[in-house]
Amino acid sequence: MQAINSKFNYLYRDASNYKQFGYVVFSGEFTEQDKILMLGNLHEGDFFIPGNVGLPSLQEKFESVSIDDHPWHEINFIGETERSPFELTSENPTDIRSVHEFAKEFGKTKWDEVKACPRMGFI
Repeated sequence: MQAINSKFNYLYRDASNYKQFGYVVFSGEFTEQDKILMLGNLHEGDFFIPGNVGLPSLQEKFESVSIDDHPWHEINFIGETERSPFELTSENPTDIRSVHEFAKEFGKTKWDEVKACPRMGFI
């Protein structure tokens, strides 16, 4: 019997509305408390900086950095790719943390745009 794990889906959308999609798989299943903790810590109710919680920044998938780039990512998909940011999966974990460890870290992280921009080559 395969273990049930959780996929955390997120996206990057630049100022011109070009998008990159990504996900990470954690062991275990997100609880409602995990989801509330994470959703309650989003910047302006929608955004987070993946590098602040050990996730890859998706704008790196673009061929080059543009003036439309910024460090903010979203966890809510909109439009043709709409789906929950929290999915159950039988895929193997791609991160060593459990969903609960990740949710706890995500929930207490202070999103620091100033530190993220130079690290990403924006400043």
